[in-house]
Amino acid sequence: MSRDEAELLCETLVDLSLLDSPAPGRYTYHDLLRLFARELVDPADEPAALRRLLEFYLATMKNVVAVCNPGTRLPEHLSHTRAQGLSFGNGIDAQAWLNAERPNLVRLFGQVARRSVPPGGLAADSAKSPVSVGPIASGPSPVPESTVAVEPVVSSTVAVESVASSAVAVESVASSTVVVESVASSNVAVEPAVSSAVAVESVASSTVAVESVVSAGAVDSVAAREAAVSVELTLCADLAWAMAELIDGGPNAQELSRALEELLDAALLAGDRGLECRVRVALGSVLTYSLARMRIGRDHQRIALSLGSDDPGDARLTAFAAQLLAGSTRQGHESAASLAHIARAVRIARRVGDPAIECAALVHAAKTLSDAGRYPESAEQARAGWELAEQIGNFALAGMALHEWGASLAFLGEFERGIELCTRAVESARSSGSQLRVGFALARHAQVCLLAGALEPAESIAAEAVDTVTRAAGPLHRARIMLLHAGILGALGRTGAEQRVLRATAEIVSELEDTHLVHERVDAELEAPVLAILRARLAGTVVAAR
Repeated sequence: MSRDEAELLCETLVDLSLLDSPAPGRYTYHDLLRLFARELVDPADEPAALRRLLEFYLATMKNVVAVCNPGTRLPEHLSHTRAQGLSFGNGIDAQAWLNAERPNLVRLFGQVARRSVPPGGLAADSAKSPVSVGPIASGPSPVPESTVAVEPVVSSTVAVESVASSAVAVESVASSTVVVESVASSNVAVEPAVSSAVAVESVASSTVAVESVVSAGAVDSVAAREAAVSVELTLCADLAWAMAELIDGGPNAQELSRALEELLDAALLAGDRGLECRVRVALGSVLTYSLARMRIGRDHQRIALSLGSDDPGDARLTAFAAQLLAGSTRQGHESAASLAHIARAVRIARRVGDPAIECAALVHAAKTLSDAGRYPESAEQARAGWELAEQIGNFALAGMALHEWGASLAFLGEFERGIELCTRAVESARSSGSQLRVGFALARHAQVCLLAGALEPAESIAAEAVDTVTRAAGPLHRARIMLLHAGILGALGRTGAEQRVLRATAEIVSELEDTHLVHERVDAELEAPVLAILRARLAGTVVAAR
């Protein structure tokens, strides 16, 4: 079927109200179909259905990670799933699936987090007791005055006879004669009282039995619900961890961070350290890499690192947390903290046999050393990272290593070689399927072209980098690359375009948190214009406040 035929068919379904078209060329199911499907679901089946859905997503994410990050051992450390999930032939298809499904995963995280809060809220959870105490624990409870069974027994001969018959049925044949003779010789007034006492005792016993069954059922129901929620939270934490390892929060990173914060609250409520570590690592990754909330993002990563250990069960997650901190603690010439985290990540990665983590750490080392002005060491680390990436067939990491290698050589004056390596880096990044990786590679390529004096190609490459990152990431990366683009425009003498880009960059940067903790080495002269605009904006804000 051709594209035109498919579009015509979809438009026909839109006319029949079976599909919606939120934007030209985009189609989704109509809300009525969704509502109809929900009506067909038995609420009692929701936990099982939710678990099946989570297992499907996690199984598919394992396949995404395996295809997009070859060499990783992460899938071995995630929960077992009965579902097989979708499989992908290449990183482009896998990343496309993740980009399409990320909004659904965000909503799913929020749904599971809210399910973890017990009926009645947190107060109900803190007040609940493992066993329902009361009449059952302290012995048989008195029968309430309103108990219907007592009054008819006292006033009705039929009821008395019924009780007597029941007594005879319970007793053995030998003792029934004694009972009959005793009743025959007793005062008639005594008979109803005795029978009433028997009936009261019977009702009381029945009440205790019913309460026991109800209470046991309630306890079982609560236990079953808590067990189901625990499994759901574990699956969500694993999903979040897998997404974080691809270092791609997507354009809706703000919504993802809010959902992860809800998941973290649920993990803390559950008192599960493993859940907490996984969610903190994922949340820290989104906050630092996508949203530029450096301080709080690093706090989450550090807490996760402190809660984890180098033991076999925690080592893989600890290595990843150290890798993340290698990037988030990088601050220009202050490289000691970053290099210490890199050393730990490499050491653990080698011990657990995860070359992908080791390779990523080597790339971080190259970037940290480059920012510190230690270019020969940076080039050496980048080359080692590229060689390892080639061994494991990891296009994404190979692209990162190549553009860091090229940048280091360019800073050393080897411009032609630097441009060649950055060109190859873009090709590798495109093969990985990650738009964020492509944007990073393009930005480094533009920077190296600028250093080499190739301004026209640098401008077009920088413009493409801005467009790519805008579609793939949050404001931090976009602002960094826009600053580079503005510098290139200024070098070309396009003052009007330069000022427009600088103003747009200033607006983004002024809204970021902890901007002083964000360092990206471009050049002091290139940074000066945007800093001047920022100072003017901040001064205007202060004057307005006064």
